Amino acid sequence: MWRSGVSLAIAACLCWGCQAADGDRMKGLETVKARIAADVRGQAPDISKIRALVQSQKPDGAWGDIPYEAKDRMLWPPMEHLERLTDLAEGYASGRVPETEQAAVAQALVKGFDFWLARDPKSSNWWYNEIGAVQSLYRLMLLSEPLLTEGRLEKGCALLSRAKLAMTGQNLVWLAENTIGRACLQRDAELMSAAFKRIEAEIVVTEKEGIQPDFSFHQHGAQLYSGGYGNGFAASAPRFALLAQGTPFAFEPAKIRILEDYLLEGQQWMIRGGLFDYSASGREPTRPNSGKVGGYAAHARNLLKLEAVTRREELERLAARIEKGITEATPALTGHKHFWCSDYTVHHRPEWMVSVRMTSDRMLQTEVVNEENQLGEHLSDGVMYLYRTGGEYRNIFPVWDWARLPGITVEQNRPLRRIDNRRKGARAFAGGASDGVCGVSAMDFARDGLTAKKAWFFFEGEVVCLGADIASTNGYRVITSVNQCLADGPVTVSRGEGAPEVLAAPAKIEKPAWVHHGGVGYVFMDAGESVGVGTSVQTGCWKRVSTVQPAAPVSMPVFSVWVSHGKLPKGATYAYALTVKRDAAALDAYAAALPVRVAANRPQVQAVEQVKTGALQAAFYQAGSVPSDTWGAVSADTPCLLMLAKVAGKTRLTICNPCSREGVIRIKAGTKAATVQLPAGSGAGASVSLDM
Repeated sequence: MWRSGVSLAIAACLCWGCQAADGDRMKGLETVKARIAADVRGQAPDISKIRALVQSQKPDGAWGDIPYEAKDRMLWPPMEHLERLTDLAEGYASGRVPETEQAAVAQALVKGFDFWLARDPKSSNWWYNEIGAVQSLYRLMLLSEPLLTEGRLEKGCALLSRAKLAMTGQNLVWLAENTIGRACLQRDAELMSAAFKRIEAEIVVTEKEGIQPDFSFHQHGAQLYSGGYGNGFAASAPRFALLAQGTPFAFEPAKIRILEDYLLEGQQWMIRGGLFDYSASGREPTRPNSGKVGGYAAHARNLLKLEAVTRREELERLAARIEKGITEATPALTGHKHFWCSDYTVHHRPEWMVSVRMTSDRMLQTEVVNEENQLGEHLSDGVMYLYRTGGEYRNIFPVWDWARLPGITVEQNRPLRRIDNRRKGARAFAGGASDGVCGVSAMDFARDGLTAKKAWFFFEGEVVCLGADIASTNGYRVITSVNQCLADGPVTVSRGEGAPEVLAAPAKIEKPAWVHHGGVGYVFMDAGESVGVGTSVQTGCWKRVSTVQPAAPVSMPVFSVWVSHGKLPKGATYAYALTVKRDAAALDAYAAALPVRVAANRPQVQAVEQVKTGALQAAFYQAGSVPSDTWGAVSADTPCLLMLAKVAGKTRLTICNPCSREGVIRIKAGTKAATVQLPAGSGAGASVSLDM
């Protein structure tokens, strides 16, 4: 009896504990529900718009201008129905609709909701059926919940249940959000707990889809998508961490650390001014007005509301820089970073930013999805954007010459081919060495009979671009496109002798000294270069790049500058430096006393040395050596990228293996030598710095 009594007492305590836990979770559910409802309530409703929707609605709850039978994969027209219902729901929930009109608004909302349940439109794109439409539906259901009978609620939640807790990355987070919305409506704390746990589990550093070890973001396989899907993750994950804070669904502090590192070590490095770098955004640039970053201030501020956040000052600076722009009080981010998991480099200076997107046999190139990115065959081929304001390429994409993207070496007059979505680069050598301030990136490029050794040397005042071993067997003319951006003022050219001239029309110039346009200087360092340069009006349409976009003609004045290599080049080269100078006179003075020199530009090694400091950057495509005025002969016994600099009286070596392999590299610089053990595993390809 005693034992039986004790067992009953223990069972009663356990039962009470379960009831208490269930009670806490239900309180947590109501807290989350109230927070989501406050989020979706939106701004003050537009009463005139609501009146127009009520008046134009048909008796069956539809609107006559919406093609409900449409199956479009992009810009799916029936979504407009849900957007209109959301407007009605916001008006109803706000209490700001005049009392005499409230009944009509409620009736229109219910009729429209019933029509959707009965018609159940579907897109040919799964995303709308399981994410986009479901998201809109759960939000308007929360707003109009008092109007939903038990039958309507049940039918609505049946549609919401199409969102399953599956997939990875940002798609998983969207699906989990819709599941949380359904849990709110069904008052299902267990379902809500499962959804929050799936989001929390997705906040992880991984070599699969999601946040990478270098804090870039991959989606659709090993494909750089820090913009687009990565932006969605940067928005959603902190938001749900905040929704769960103080409830039984709260995220572990370690997950919050990953989110703040993701924003600060990843996302903010891809922003200049009001723009998110196009090279990190996959197919997103083929949508009008892409690249806006205003939401990142909100992402940072959501993180700042979390108790577990530790990097508060940095998050505050990020938010302030986006909200106020780059000013003396909110200075630009400065420094250098190579994302070794994504073949992607960024270089920030106070007045400008440069990004380079490379290709290797490890990374998927940009994709065509939903008929977007029709012409993006070369977007991973060494595209180099240079931003001062962030507006240099805004909406240029319908008029761009897509066979002349900034930075690429490419054949001309060869038809652009449709992208193979699973295609990777042909060779392993693509990477970057970085010490956080400067860096060197390089790529052994090969595509369908065209080959080139391409390297970028990033210093504090300029970027030097070298090309060597350029060859093509296809019979097409080959160029290296230095830039192609929106026109911004006159184009000034120095031919090396006589006074600089302002070009009246595009021209071909043999052996120019420099070109100046839009506050940017292009200094040509190869004595044999033949350069095309000028501004012209280019015409296209958005439908060229995304078949779901308008076919209306678009014209823009575009500046282009390129180096010609001729037909069937073999062993061709280029060498030029880019620097930001406010006017042509400043560039002329800069070019007259160029602070960098080319130490080597051969198929085996490319290298640049800073004249005053002796800092050397080199890309060794094979074991070999390069002469240096400062260091003597510098040699490596394995292909690598390296930098040598004098730091606090010591010789600082920064090195990486651009083939993302571990191992040992032996370096000699004059009388000094070092044996470097390179990182393994997820760090393979990352830089190592040490004193020789």
